[in-house]
Amino acid sequence: MSPAQQASRSREDRTVPLGEVCDIQSGMPALKPDEYAAEGLPVIQPADLVGHRLTASPSRHVSVEDADRLARYAVAVGDLLMTRSGTVGRVALTTPDEQGWLSGPSLIRLRVHAAGPADPEYLLAFLASSAAQRWILRATAGSTIQHLSMRMLAELPVRLPGLPEQQRVGRMLRALDEKIRAHEDVVRATRALRDALVDTMTSDDAPDAHDAGAGDR
Repeated sequence: MSPAQQASRSREDRTVPLGEVCDIQSGMPALKPDEYAAEGLPVIQPADLVGHRLTASPSRHVSVEDADRLARYAVAVGDLLMTRSGTVGRVALTTPDEQGWLSGPSLIRLRVHAAGPADPEYLLAFLASSAAQRWILRATAGSTIQHLSMRMLAELPVRLPGLPEQQRVGRMLRALDEKIRAHEDVVRATRALRDALVDTMTSDDAPDAHDAGAGDR
């Protein structure tokens, strides 16, 4: 990058509180175990945030009737979800596949202002960065159970370069995350194949080494 480009980028950079670039909302109220349904609309839990995305099959659901009542907690494409208790600070970006799912009780939903200066994928990268995670840990320190309030999160200082730079960073990190997920799929498939071979080769029907050698005599 040339000195002129560096100077231009520096002029574009600014730092603002997170609450200035997105709406921050808590997840839905906690339900009793018997209020969840076997099928219906998925309710996103902290365990569903994996690799900055959401799992395809959440373990909890609510009925259609309850979903209508809890509609204000539905997520939209480009929303960010962050864990607010337990292991705080894990963050994921929603995609069209999760449109309308419900943000669960232990999460905070961040919705970037439509006409605002922040790109959702850049904001995902920033919130997952070491600097932001250290800030979150300091903000939640001192309590027996870590808990991140919306008020505290709204104060998190966010470094915002110009929008083109944000989009460049977001695209690059999205590509890397996709490569990571592809490699993880290969690892899972290879591990499943290995386990299947172990079961086959150690079962009663597996070829016996002594028997195999007997045919050579």
